[in-house]
Amino acid sequence: MKTQRANYKKVLVLETTTLVFAAAFFSLLFVASLDAVSSGNIPPENSVLSGSPCSASFCHDDISGGSVRFTGLPSAFEPGVDYDIGVEIQGGIVYGVQIAVVFADDSQAGTLTSTTNGMVNRTVNGTDILGHSTPLHSGTVNFRWTAPINPQENSVIFKVAANSANGNFSNSGDRINTSQATVPQQTPPELTEKLFFAQFGNGTGLTSSIVLTSPSATNTITGRIDFLDDDGLPFPVAIAGTGTTTTVDFSVPPLGTVTISTDGQGTLAVGSAVVNSESTLGGVIRFNISGVGIAGVGAGVPLSGFITPVRRIAGGINTGIAIYNTEEDAVTLELTLRDAEGTPVPDGTTTIVDFPAGGHLAQFIGGLGEVLFPDANTDDFQGTLVVQVTGGNVASATLELGTVAGEFTTLPVTPLE
Repeated sequence: MKTQRANYKKVLVLETTTLVFAAAFFSLLFVASLDAVSSGNIPPENSVLSGSPCSASFCHDDISGGSVRFTGLPSAFEPGVDYDIGVEIQGGIVYGVQIAVVFADDSQAGTLTSTTNGMVNRTVNGTDILGHSTPLHSGTVNFRWTAPINPQENSVIFKVAANSANGNFSNSGDRINTSQATVPQQTPPELTEKLFFAQFGNGTGLTSSIVLTSPSATNTITGRIDFLDDDGLPFPVAIAGTGTTTTVDFSVPPLGTVTISTDGQGTLAVGSAVVNSESTLGGVIRFNISGVGIAGVGAGVPLSGFITPVRRIAGGINTGIAIYNTEEDAVTLELTLRDAEGTPVPDGTTTIVDFPAGGHLAQFIGGLGEVLFPDANTDDFQGTLVVQVTGGNVASATLELGTVAGEFTTLPVTPLE
């Protein structure tokens, strides 16, 4: 009896060991059957990029049933933006999956990063594939897709192949399903609205801040600010927190505001700024001159003629005028300095021919250096400046500056009748 019991125990241990080994063996076999390989490159015929993955390569017999679908796909993508996306698989006990995002020729579109354990990146003919490395015990898989910065096409294709397996340690009774969805690139909004700031500058203690506000209670308004030099060409500006650039993209939330400021560093440089937006915005430019003060100037209105008050006190107050050509062609400017009675001042007329498209002019009425009327007597002067335009419209701004704190203000620009 003792011998029989001892033999029985040996047989029991042997059978148990065999069962454990078999379970482990078939578990490994099952893992391999979900993918043709457990690491490295995936054979194309076994991949999500093939016409019928898994079942076509006879690693699964593929019975009917089960399903797979994407969740959280964007209706359109923006280049370089991250998107958190999911896959839902049904109809099994354990699961395998492969995910790819490609262009029409199956070349890689963007990058894939798993946010679910048990998923790894592999390649098929140079294209990144996100797939399981072990059987997945949940039919929910999450990942992050980073859209390509420079898409070669205006749409991408999300592809997924999934195995809803029955866990019987063989390739029978599994359900293979595929799905794909095309997501177009988001079409940039047409920037039809414009705000013109005839004067913009930075450096030697001067900072310029463009403040934009959205009147919309429902829509975020996007757009772009272009900085231009005297000839209407791109003007590099040092923007705080961004660096030196000739353009700045912006987004204003509903009933919100955005401020874009220069850093005030370096040598003084001036030009103009044009705000392009998809719908109407409010805007003002705020100048801050160290030791002098702050002044705000609203966006300039395109006019074919205008009048503005000016004055100059020798050694103190002076008036500067900035003009921006809003047209796509050159225009001619005729500037006339008039006294307080409206009488033209001797030597107070200047004509500027072929003022370029997008061109910028910023000068004081008199004094030292390059001024509008170098030969006119503007010492202790108070009067008006009349500007008439031939060939189109211009936007303008007038600023009065002094030499002590507080002597810094904006003067009105009024259209001629």
